Amino acid sequence: MEIADADGDRLEFRITTSGTLRQYCNGRLEIRDIRALRYSAEEGRVQDETGSFHLRAEDRVEEALGLRMLAARCGVTWSGDEPSPATRVILTDTDGDKLEFRLTDAGKVQEFNNGKLELDEVRRLHLDASSGVVRDDSGEFGLPAGCYTQKLAALYSLAQQSGIKWSGDDPVRPLLRTVSKARALDIENCDSAWEFKCPKTWESLSPTDKASERFCEACRETVYFCGTQEELEEHTKHRRCVAFDVGPASGSDEGRGEEKTLLVRVVTLSGQELPEMRVSPAMSVPSLKEVLAEACGIPPLEQRLILGHQELPDSRSLAAVAGGASEVELQIVRVPRPEVKRANVRRMMGKRASRR
Repeated sequence: MEIADADGDRLEFRITTSGTLRQYCNGRLEIRDIRALRYSAEEGRVQDETGSFHLRAEDRVEEALGLRMLAARCGVTWSGDEPSPATRVILTDTDGDKLEFRLTDAGKVQEFNNGKLELDEVRRLHLDASSGVVRDDSGEFGLPAGCYTQKLAALYSLAQQSGIKWSGDDPVRPLLRTVSKARALDIENCDSAWEFKCPKTWESLSPTDKASERFCEACRETVYFCGTQEELEEHTKHRRCVAFDVGPASGSDEGRGEEKTLLVRVVTLSGQELPEMRVSPAMSVPSLKEVLAEACGIPPLEQRLILGHQELPDSRSLAAVAGGASEVELQIVRVPRPEVKRANVRRMMGKRASRR
């Protein structure tokens, strides 16, 4: 969820892989793990561990509802006032249609499409969170990526007030969070093959006084970074945890040049961060989609990768996409493939008349 506060700062809230809520301010990490939020509806002020910020008056209702929804999902303590309920939601869907949902005095929700009444009473809403598609009584529409969380929270508020039947994904259902005291891995008794592929990244480990060694708080082990095949074989021979980016052998001419890697960060439509990964800049977009399919469960053919506001074409490499940068941040959107229905074949039964 991204907002611009009353001071003009760009604030972004993301759900981490462990289910915690993280805050960025103007692109820089501000709070790694938000524990509590306090809200004043009258002032539009939100207070967190580092200070406070004010929501703009014109966006206050939807943004406060969006923050409240994220807090509910991530187990963040919410105090002070509850956000004011939404009375109408205006959005431009992914097809470019302007939709408006209004809560009437009679307590029902009407839907307008490009200014024309589409539904006199919305009775049901179904959410597919992976694609951002909402289905109602008249069809379906895609929530805009730029304000997905706010609009979803406002729609959910209308549904709660009017008795609309909500189905599909529950936007306020708490996430399963990683237990803070992780089980120590049985390093000594693992076999010589790669029995465990750790989801952690080198950057997430605690630095030590040696550049090539870091400490893992989860398994309470030192992790050794290996730059050559010889180093990798030496550490694994002694049953040690390793992180590696192995190039040619150190004695060869090729091994003297450091091979560059590209740091890729991916965020889902709902603000969920996927594990960071370092890949070769020569990797193609389709190859990246294959890797992401294992991380998020979205089939490669149903993935859309967005950089800025542009979709990445499958014909390009990550080096061309990054434009010389050492890292890229992408958004992944699921676009379900249309179901192919088999044609009904009518079989003719009977006996053909004989010719005379």
